Amino acid sequence: MESAWNSFFTVIVTIKSLNCIYATYYLIAMRNALPTILILMLLLVVCPPLIGSVKAAIVNVVDNVYISVGEDGSVEVDIYVNGMYPDIDFGFDPSTPNLGSQGVAILVVSKTEPESNLIVSYNLSLPVDQLKSRADNVALELAEVFEGLQFTYVGHYSTGVSHSFTYTVSGDLSVAFGKFITCKPKQSFKKIVTSAFLKRCKDSEVMFHVSGTGVITLTLHAKLYGYFSGSGLHRLNFREFFGFNGMIPHAPHCMITITLPLSASFTNVECGDAQCEIGSYVALIEISGPMQVPNIIAEFTYEFPEADTIAPVISISSPSNGATVNGVVTISAEVSDESGIAWVAFFIDDNLLTNLTSPPWQCSWDTSTVSDGAHTITVEACDIHGNKDSTTIQVYVNNAGGESSPIPDILSGLPIDTWTIIVIGLVIIVVVIAVIAFVLAKRKSAKVGYTQYPPPPPPPPPSS
Repeated sequence: MESAWNSFFTVIVTIKSLNCIYATYYLIAMRNALPTILILMLLLVVCPPLIGSVKAAIVNVVDNVYISVGEDGSVEVDIYVNGMYPDIDFGFDPSTPNLGSQGVAILVVSKTEPESNLIVSYNLSLPVDQLKSRADNVALELAEVFEGLQFTYVGHYSTGVSHSFTYTVSGDLSVAFGKFITCKPKQSFKKIVTSAFLKRCKDSEVMFHVSGTGVITLTLHAKLYGYFSGSGLHRLNFREFFGFNGMIPHAPHCMITITLPLSASFTNVECGDAQCEIGSYVALIEISGPMQVPNIIAEFTYEFPEADTIAPVISISSPSNGATVNGVVTISAEVSDESGIAWVAFFIDDNLLTNLTSPPWQCSWDTSTVSDGAHTITVEACDIHGNKDSTTIQVYVNNAGGESSPIPDILSGLPIDTWTIIVIGLVIIVVVIAVIAFVLAKRKSAKVGYTQYPPPPPPPPPSS
């Protein structure tokens, strides 16, 4: 009987460590059948509520973070947050009948609108028009969640009973990035991402993957160019890199992988209470439970290229400076930089028209959106290392069909605004008046001189 009581206490300890399965297995292996049966009956009473309370306390969210340092000194960040609704909740309920258990919605928002889209897919053998109606309703629901985004239907494609409906995304794209940072779960590595960090990145993209079964995946991809340069010892300080203050946020389970170039070598990794495995160029950091991690600092040696400080060279090839334009105009620019172009932005009177990340560097401008008269076109470019420059021209919008341009052709090559033209005109008028006054004064003085000094009289005739 003493052995049975010892087994009983062993089971209680095992229950407290939440290993009920192993406890049950241990009891079955016991030789004394009667104590085993009694203890099994006790387990049937104790384990279900215990397991239920533990299950309720666990948040089913996992963070997977991949940070890759490139040979050029760039740093790429990929953050994956996986879990079930409502542990992950950005305002869209996956149980909506418009999605259904066989539906999937994938929203991808990038800094450049052409790469932003929504795909709603169904694995159902229903008529296409019924499925499209559902997909349209999903797009409407997402438009309410992401206030400021617009979804436009593009087309449909199918394979067997699988149907996908595609929508383009436009509007205030920053809404999606803000939603990624602020939505549930509140405790997740994604909270380390700041708006200041995203502004520094050339490439940044967020994805919201929702399954009708309730599984949600949030993804962020961002790339920061030219973060490291030169040779020697380098430090990847998470607080400095992300611009974040406070403890490193994380889900109940968070895996962080830091990868260096092949010939680089870690010298040290500081990660507080987190577990860390360091290879020559790969470091694995595991944060679980309530661990407090003040910061993560990875030190390594590598020889990066020297920092680039030369800004891109920009010229506006069309329209020409001083030109008269109307209707829809194509603005074209030539941009060059040895390190590579990160983006090219077009402005009309300091208002952003569009921002491009790949050539050709041109866009359309509907001049009917502005008033007739003089307007400035500015093109700003940034290379992958953050060096910027810009150039500006002036054009005259004439959609009314009146006089072509108040800018004289002789001055069309100069950056002249309306007030400059007025001043130049007044100066020309003053000069002309001064010249006329000078000429008249000369003529008057000539007449006066002739009156005062008449020619001498002719000599008298000789005497006879």
